[in-house]
Amino acid sequence: MHINLSLNLTTLRCTPPQFSRWVTITGESILRQSYLKGNGVILVTNHNALTEVMSLVLKHLGFDHVSFVGGINIALKKLVKEGRLKKADLDTVYLSNLIEQLHQCERNLKQGWIIGIAPDGPNGIGGVTLPLHGRHRVFGTGFAQLALNTGADVLPCFVSMNRVSEIKATFLDPLAIGSEVMSHDERVLQLMKQYVIFLEKRWTKDPGNIKLSHIKRYLDSPLCSRD
Repeated sequence: MHINLSLNLTTLRCTPPQFSRWVTITGESILRQSYLKGNGVILVTNHNALTEVMSLVLKHLGFDHVSFVGGINIALKKLVKEGRLKKADLDTVYLSNLIEQLHQCERNLKQGWIIGIAPDGPNGIGGVTLPLHGRHRVFGTGFAQLALNTGADVLPCFVSMNRVSEIKATFLDPLAIGSEVMSHDERVLQLMKQYVIFLEKRWTKDPGNIKLSHIKRYLDSPLCSRD
């Protein structure tokens, strides 16, 4: 069963003066340097509430070929509520569409696109369990697999908003892909560990920008051993 569930972010509008007044961008040169390599760029972030704003930032910077992995859960739940999809088939359809999105991401990266993905949710094929602030969390490895398959740079990024609605978008230095003497799985794990280090720092700085559903998922995760 195929369902087109890609995020549609083309409706976002903002005039240049409005953008300059409310949005600050840090690390633009890092993003452009990675983009000019021609292998595509993978932006990894946490599941915050401001993904759409990141799309607007990239459009303002002149990047037209951008896509984000996501937009599946809400759409699928709507289909279940409408009786167009059986609840028992939810996981199967979700995984099928996720695989399709990641394959499309790989094709786009090979054409030099920018891809956005949040590995702290189920957006990845397979997963690794790593500690995050004292709890065991499963992180999707999709972005790491894409990076190794395409040679794309992986840039941690985040968007935060303060109490007066001023927005800050930040792009950080690329994660280390790892030496070719390492096995594929070792390089994947190295990328995942670097991502979790980034995520731990962001969660403590901007908890108000994280979706409540992802905070709940974190709190439902098992505690790490004290040994």
